[in-house]
Amino acid sequence: PILPSTLKIRLQLEDGLPNVFVDPAQVDQLVMNLCINARDAMAERGVIEIDLQKININDSDKIVCSSCLETIQGAYVEVSVADTGPGIDANKLIRIFEPFFTTKDVGEGTGMGLSMVDGIMHSYGGHVVVETLLGHGSCFRLLFPVADSHIAEVDEDSNVETDINGNGELILVVDDEEAIGFFLEELLSGVGYKIARFADANQALEFFNAHSHEVDLVITDQTMPDMSGVELAQSVLAERSDLPIILASGYSSVVDEEKALAMGLGAFFCKPMDTKKLLQKIRVLLSKR
Repeated sequence: PILPSTLKIRLQLEDGLPNVFVDPAQVDQLVMNLCINARDAMAERGVIEIDLQKININDSDKIVCSSCLETIQGAYVEVSVADTGPGIDANKLIRIFEPFFTTKDVGEGTGMGLSMVDGIMHSYGGHVVVETLLGHGSCFRLLFPVADSHIAEVDEDSNVETDINGNGELILVVDDEEAIGFFLEELLSGVGYKIARFADANQALEFFNAHSHEVDLVITDQTMPDMSGVELAQSVLAERSDLPIILASGYSSVVDEEKALAMGLGAFFCKPMDTKKLLQKIRVLLSKR
């Protein structure tokens, strides 16, 4: 749905691949981010090729992760997304995994997509390799370490909840930093939530008062002009004491996790937030309701 019919999509998917240890929802997220970037790079006209294969990398191959710059070796399952766009300039290539770095115009992207890709891949011990040539497109290679049989068996018997997908629930996102608000909107809408996003806490409260029984969860920053996250949370809980609220803060002398939970909030996160833990906590809070 995110790709227009003007783009051609080619798939080359190898059969009989070994297991990898990864959250399926995050694989969706990774591929979606790379396809959106490819779409925008080609101005919605061109070819996106998605490949899936097993590769064995030796020392002699001299393949280096484009993010952590570590030399890669071993057995991996590779998911690659290639485009026929203009390629990436060398000066920009060294910065593409930085949070909030973007080559897009204001309002067209947050610069958090590739930062998210980088974070997810390295959380699984994987790597990202970028191959690009000006005028000839780019290819992003996601390398997932092959899971040994022991890990696969543990995963099959595990009772840990790994589902992070939403079911159309409405989440109110409030953060006066536009880039973070956009990032959360992209992240949450990408896994199936509906989002109402505000940079102004007063406007967010007005929206909540008008739609109080439609909102399923609130994520709010703590430090904002005019109204803090705690003040917003208190106003919301006065109307809906059952509503789960997640408070996020880079630094605050007013509130920490212990105080937030004592106030009746659902969770407290320090910025920058761990996206996987955030998505898992959202599912836990919503399932309790």
